[in-house]
Amino acid sequence: ELQTRLITSLQVLHTNLGAHETKIFSDEKRWLEAEKLFGGAVKKLLALVQTAPKYSAGIYEVLNELRVILDTGKEMSARNRAFLESEQASLSEFEKALTT
Repeated sequence: ELQTRLITSLQVLHTNLGAHETKIFSDEKRWLEAEKLFGGAVKKLLALVQTAPKYSAGIYEVLNELRVILDTGKEMSARNRAFLESEQASLSEFEKALTT
């Protein structure tokens, strides 16, 4: 009875971690696409600085704000990936402990 519940719980954990990994992979892919769009927007804004230098201070301010947003998203994505990998490693170690 206990063994059956333990096996079922481990299966649920594997399923949940797998689903979370799929979501993280999708989020990372979307974030890479967002970074490409960001790069295009930066090029357009830098071109605008060349054609309208009197607005350069405002444009650079917006670029700095966008950079903070981009860096924050990248950091969150990396933190989610690290947490998932840590949870997967912990589950593996737990399973090894059960079989030794």
